[in-house]
Amino acid sequence: MRPLMLPSWRRGRPALDRTWRAVRLVWASGPRWTIASVALVFVQSALPLVQLYLLKLLVDAVAGAVTTDVGAAFPRIALLLGLAAGAALLGALSRSLAGLVNEGQARAVSDHLHELVHA
Repeated sequence: MRPLMLPSWRRGRPALDRTWRAVRLVWASGPRWTIASVALVFVQSALPLVQLYLLKLLVDAVAGAVTTDVGAAFPRIALLLGLAAGAALLGALSRSLAGLVNEGQARAVSDHLHELVHA
């Protein structure tokens, strides 16, 4: 006789329930930390796309400068280089902030769990 096989969504349901409980616990311990963490995740996920697009524009500008007047293309190339450097600095800053936010959120969750256990 074949063992009873549950649909895949039923096997994943307990894991989804545990994940939802963990998210509620993290939110209850510090909603501001959670919002900051989620915002930084979005920023960190968008920055590589911005950097890639700036690199494409820079390569296009340099390729265009080879076939045309270099002096006329220099301001655009300099602007794109500055924007690319700014995006790289923003990426480094967001990684540093993410580390600080994660540390603060971990401390808030730990304190909240301590209060729950010893209340």
